[in-house]
Amino acid sequence: MNIEELEIEIKEKFKEIIDVIPLGIFAYQDKKIIYANNNIRKILEIEEDARVIGRDIFDFIPAKIHKMVSHYIEEGLKLGHVRGDSVIYETITEKGHTKWLEIKATLTDIKGLPIFLDFAIDRTVEVNTQKILRERERRFDKLFDNAHDAIFFEKLDGTITNVNKSACQMLGYTKKELIGMDVKKIIPPEFSEKQKNIIIDLLHKKKSYVMETENIKKDGTRVPIEMSVSSVEINGNEEIIIIARDITRRKKLEEQLIQSQKMESMGLLAGGLAHDFNNLLSAIFGNIDLYRFTSNPKKKEKYVEKIEEIANREKKLVGEILLFAKKRDYKKETLDLVHLISITLDMILQTFPKNIYITFTHSMKNAYVYGRESYLTQVFLNLLINAKEAIGDEGGNIDIILENRDKNYKIDIIDNGKGIDETILSNIFDPFFTTKKRGNKKGTGLGLTVVYGIIKSMGGEISVQSKNGEKTIFTLLLPKLEKQIEPQTKEIKKLGKGEGKVLFVDDEEFIREIGEHLLKEIGYSVITAINGKDAIQKIEKNKDINIIILDMIMPEMDGREVLNWLKSTSKKLSVLISTGYTNFDIEKLKKEYSFIKGIIFKPYKIEELFKALNNI
Repeated sequence: MNIEELEIEIKEKFKEIIDVIPLGIFAYQDKKIIYANNNIRKILEIEEDARVIGRDIFDFIPAKIHKMVSHYIEEGLKLGHVRGDSVIYETITEKGHTKWLEIKATLTDIKGLPIFLDFAIDRTVEVNTQKILRERERRFDKLFDNAHDAIFFEKLDGTITNVNKSACQMLGYTKKELIGMDVKKIIPPEFSEKQKNIIIDLLHKKKSYVMETENIKKDGTRVPIEMSVSSVEINGNEEIIIIARDITRRKKLEEQLIQSQKMESMGLLAGGLAHDFNNLLSAIFGNIDLYRFTSNPKKKEKYVEKIEEIANREKKLVGEILLFAKKRDYKKETLDLVHLISITLDMILQTFPKNIYITFTHSMKNAYVYGRESYLTQVFLNLLINAKEAIGDEGGNIDIILENRDKNYKIDIIDNGKGIDETILSNIFDPFFTTKKRGNKKGTGLGLTVVYGIIKSMGGEISVQSKNGEKTIFTLLLPKLEKQIEPQTKEIKKLGKGEGKVLFVDDEEFIREIGEHLLKEIGYSVITAINGKDAIQKIEKNKDINIIILDMIMPEMDGREVLNWLKSTSKKLSVLISTGYTNFDIEKLKKEYSFIKGIIFKPYKIEELFKALNNI
């Protein structure tokens, strides 16, 4: 039977479907095409008058799959049927275009001859779409893995499903360790409740968040981060995507900025502080003179009590100044706004002119937030100094109002000064923008920038309302602590009697004398040393020393050198650090020198000294 006859037979056999089925159909016998419908011509872009019948099927099949197709044909002829697989391959049309065809073949019989009937579907669009999607996925994977910021994907239950290289580098874990981990392991406990509330907001209110927080690294240390949190749908499931940026360097720069602003603030307060100290010293000298010139025992006792009261006020003032001025980056802690605002007012009240009246209004015993004490003190100090300068020499009022507002505490600082021109109001938090002039010098323009940065780092908000010639209101919103724990105060026990020998090391003679008398008064035997070198000589000579009370800042050989010497020896001695300088991380020192058992800050009372020694 010739090709023409076979073509007629195929048309007759499949006439019901051959013209209506939306497929390309062609038939071949002995690899020669004996039929091709119009759809296959369209797919392969063959002209209507071009010859197809009689051509070899391999004219339309890429050379790289010739061998595979030949195998299928031979197998089909041998078995009497073809396997049910379909094949997708790339081909070139008559017009030179690339197309992808999915071919499904079957074997039939016509007049005793085996005829292969192939059905073709044009899959070019689908294949190209898949290629585009794969390319996009490849690009996304490359961008995801090489992004500078750490990226986390999490399930709603907190299970981490994917992370990039930056996340691993930032936290010190491998990708394998992080995937499947509960996110609670890298979130500090104090942030876990806030994180939970954020996820609830994401799901119900479809919000996204940008906030500052911390992550816990594999080694247990913390890294400050700024993170963006949003929800995303992946394969029909909602997940959380977190993009986190390590802001350690930024925090250091902010610390430098805050420190420079502290120095400016200290300069503004210096005159007032000197005035306050001179008043206190005058009161001390006055009571000393009264003590000398009276013989009445009751009056003497009264003068001593008065001197002690004034000295305590001076100690408190020095402590507040040192706390404010210290540079070290302390960890965040629970802070009481009522207490913090009160001690800030204590620190500056005597430095402000007498014609400026400050009132602090609140209706609560405590108001707990989470932050750094010296930073938040800086905020209130800057805003109060601004208010004082806005009021000027004429005098006026500054009102501080603390209120309880849902999840926040609201603090208004209101002055009845000259106000701020509305044209510059939007610029006042910008770095180096200032309207202050002190003589021929302008302000640095960093004060409100620092305030803004500190409030934002606490998750709070700051805003200002003012008009030229009217009062100015700075409003702070600070998030409440979820769990409010009132600090516990411990009563100092009644003095007992100590036992053992103490080496008291200090370069100031009057401190050594007082220390020696106090220690003897509470039962210790005492030897003294004038510096580190002298202390080492005394330790070598006196084998029965139990405790060393060690000053850190001394000439010739300081406290650190003594600690290093003790560490290099096998001597079993306990050390109590004694210092008037607050910039020590005692926990860090304890890790470095295991024999350090505590710290006591000058000036101290006999009760404090006994308690410190008794604890050791």
